Amino acid sequence: MDLKFTANSVCAAERALGKSFGDILAELDSDQGASLSTLRALVAAGQLGDKYAGLHPMFLSVLRPDEYEAGKLIDAEGVEVAATAVGTALRGYFASVMGAADVA
Repeated sequence: MDLKFTANSVCAAERALGKSFGDILAELDSDQGASLSTLRALVAAGQLGDKYAGLHPMFLSVLRPDEYEAGKLIDAEGVEVAATAVGTALRGYFASVMGAADVA
């Protein structure tokens, strides 16, 4: 599962879940972990970042991640694979926007 986050795909996840990225990260870091809905929205958003990376930014703001297809991918690959892919992609995003020294 190859996911990539961009500012636009993170915003798409926020829009899909109706919560801020900080709240999404807090959920991921909670004792219960992410809900399946959050995982599905992040997989969909991560696919959006990779699939449309070369698209003009004007169009990215109106694209919606395909959560149905993301759910099918989670069913096919497994929750653990999806969660690992989301974590890897988020670390990559943070490294690209904050600098590798700030990412633990």
